[in-house]
Amino acid sequence: MEVLILSFITALSYIVVLSKIFGLGFVLRTQVFWDVLFTVGVPLLFTGTYSGMATGVLSGLIFSGIISFISLLSGCNRKVQL
Repeated sequence: MEVLILSFITALSYIVVLSKIFGLGFVLRTQVFWDVLFTVGVPLLFTGTYSGMATGVLSGLIFSGIISFISLLSGCNRKVQL
């Protein structure tokens, strides 16, 4: 249970920090970049233990879910170019 709570807090804190630095609109427009960076970067920060890696992976999933949910609420959908 602690892993889920720590993962949620980690994901939410990164969203707050990114939106303060770059603005929420920019973060939502470049959400794929942040998803990849966060999903790869956080497990590297928590490397060493199983619970650390689980926290990192769950944080990445929660981060992606929260960013997707915020973009749906705000109407800031990404444009797909083929």
